[in-house]
Amino acid sequence: MLFGELLVSKHIVTETQMQMLLEKARARNMMIGELCVAENIITREELIEFLKEQGYLRDGETKK
Repeated sequence: MLFGELLVSKHIVTETQMQMLLEKARARNMMIGELCVAENIITREELIEFLKEQGYLRDGETKK
């Protein structure tokens, strides 16, 4: 599941809000998770937990 889909499925943002965030992230050359933290949509701790849930992080470190 993509990060944006995860946020929508957890009702953190709507599909419309996610589309706007994706456009803003592209324009700023940012990762969507970092933008969500910068926009105070989620905390850095929540970002780490979501990335772990996706399988991208294990114990706070990137998966190799």
